[in-house]
Formats: sequence, C-alpha cells, structure tokens
Amino acid sequence: ILETGAVTCYGGSDGSAEVTMEPGTGTPPYTYQWFYNAALSSPVVPEALSATLSGVPAGTYYVLVQDANLCFVTGSVTITRPPQITGSGLVTTPVSCNGVADAVITVTASGGSGTLQYDLNSLGIWNSDGIFPGLAAGSYTLRVRDANATSCVVNLPDVIITEPAVLTVSLVNQTNVLCYGEATGAINISCTGGMLPP
Repeated sequence: ILETGAVTCYGGSDGSAEVTMEPGTGTPPYTYQWFYNAALSSPVVPEALSATLSGVPAGTYYVLVQDANLCFVTGSVTITRPPQITGSGLVTTPVSCNGVADAVITVTASGGSGTLQYDLNSLGIWNSDGIFPGLAAGSYTLRVRDANATSCVVNLPDVIITEPAVLTVSLVNQTNVLCYGEATGAINISCTGGMLPP
C-alpha cells in the first residue's frame, strides 16, 4: 500500500511517500529502497532505505521492497504539488487630485491549493478580495499567499500610483469695461495640471 504527502508549496521539497506491506504478504523483515526511475538504477539517496520517503520535491518515485526470502516487489507513487502562484496588481481607480489618497489597487492571482490572500506593503494585513482602497501616489509592494499553506508567499511586481500635477490658474490678459453699465469686459485665464474631463 502506497500513500503520499503532497508538496506544500510550488517548488518545495517537503513531499513524502510511505509504503505499507499488507498483512500476510511476504516474510518479514522487509528492506526498502527508493529510486527516481522505473529501471531502479538511480536511488533517491543512499539513506532512503526505509518504508518512508520524505523531504523530496514533486515527481514520480519507485520503491523496491524485499523480504527475508529475497522475494521482491516494486511499486511507484506520484507526489503532487500545487500550481504555481502567479498574479499582478493594477490601479483600477487613479488618484483624483494632487495630494488626495483615493486610488484603488486591485490584485488578481491564481494557483496555490486554497483560497489566496493578499497583502500590501508587507504590513501583514491579509485580505481575500485583493482590493486596496484609499491609496496616495507612490510605489506599492504586493504579496500573495495560499490560505491553506500560509508559508507559501509570492512577491508580485510592484505597482506605481501616479497623481495629477497641482492644478494652477493664471491670468493671461483682461479687457476692462469701456463704459459704465456695459458688459464688454473679458478675462482670459490659463489652467495647468489637474486632469482633463473624460
């Protein structure tokens, strides 16, 4: 009987496998050897001589079991791993005015083996919706972790929030009213910064 323990994080090496001999099978004591290949020519490690294999990455492993009468049997087992966590963050709502903190970053990600959680600027405040509101202009770091295996933390690319330039108004020229009571005056101004209307 072969049982496995999956690798916790993508790229990790904490997988395990165990072989259990069924009662009445062969003559104990048994010896064990684990291999990387079906030809049984590439042992995992010289110390892998027990019924339990541990500390290995995902993959297929082969075991040779021999009893006291030198009768033997072979088997194989595949240790799985969760999909790689990948994702990115986007500025879904920009800063509305210079100096205002009203931007929103939204993170989307996939992979892992459970519900994903997200953290902004390594504050350790994790959420599961990946939405971070109320942000000012600046550079933000993003992290994603697997909620079922909180040691599986992946850093995503930084997200940079920009802001409009300061809105300024300057007088270009003016035309004074020529005669009392007339509406012949005019003012011409120039505006810079801010955001153009949609």
